[in-house]
Amino acid sequence: MKKQRITILVHTLFWLAMLCTPIALNFQGNARGEYALYYLVFGVINISVFYLNLLYIVPRYMKRRKFWILVICWLLLIPFYGTIRYMVAQVMVPFTPSFKGSLTYGREIFQSVFTTGFFVGLSTAYVFVADWFKNEKVKEQLVNAQLKAELSFLKTQINPHFLFNTLNNIYTLAYQKSDKTPDAIMHLSELMRYMLHDSNEERVVLHQELHFIEQLIHLQSLRVNGDMQLQFRQSGDLYKHRIAPLLLISFVENAFKHGVVNDPANPMVIDLQVQDHQLHFSTTNKIHHGYKDAVGGIGLANVQRRLDLLYPNKHTLTITQDDNYYHTQLQINLS
Repeated sequence: MKKQRITILVHTLFWLAMLCTPIALNFQGNARGEYALYYLVFGVINISVFYLNLLYIVPRYMKRRKFWILVICWLLLIPFYGTIRYMVAQVMVPFTPSFKGSLTYGREIFQSVFTTGFFVGLSTAYVFVADWFKNEKVKEQLVNAQLKAELSFLKTQINPHFLFNTLNNIYTLAYQKSDKTPDAIMHLSELMRYMLHDSNEERVVLHQELHFIEQLIHLQSLRVNGDMQLQFRQSGDLYKHRIAPLLLISFVENAFKHGVVNDPANPMVIDLQVQDHQLHFSTTNKIHHGYKDAVGGIGLANVQRRLDLLYPNKHTLTITQDDNYYHTQLQINLS
């Protein structure tokens, strides 16, 4: 409804400008009243040509691809409106005597070729432009729907992938008959609550995402009996900014899967800083050379695609690896 009102307002302002401009340019001398009446009346006739073509002829024939009927209609408009112009001009003679000398039927038909042709062309161009914008909007909606579906699929990939790895850790504790197994299950339930409920939001408070990471770290520490060498540094306002959920967890999970976590000389480092709406997140870990991922790593490929979709041209991701260390550096513009 609001869009329709805006359209009506724009059309009204456009036609007022079209009617008033020639009147203002000829508003001089004794015949200024005649000019005003002449341009006003014939302006209304021209407007009727525009909307007759816009609302009836083009939708009825062009959009149904009846082009030969369309051309015939356009050709018939010329004598039709030429005749109307002549008849109206005859009625207006007492009010516009200055135009009486130039009033002939042939002249009105000749003028109708240009005026009718112009407003038919204008309204037809309007249809093409309006349809183009409409099609572009539909394309944009389809692209957004496709991206949303892909993001949803990528997020659903994370859940079973993460759950599989976490259950493996809990299985190890249970197999060892560790008394930390109940604690691990409790932390897993906290993680799953976040993944099933909070992560359904498009953006979550950054603090929530970090709390999720802390829960994962604690769960991992149970696996190694608390013998974990880890530095987790945080700085900046973590409550002010929001981020796409489950975006950082893949980097942390990857560090635990492939890294050495119990070497005091080479601790794992997770660093997060927020400054001037810029998120700087990095992980550094010593590589566990004897480890081979038997499942396959969909985590990082997943998060790289999500970054491309969620933060296009607003992020940089650098991953480097040498003989002993693995580094990830992520920067996101959160504004």
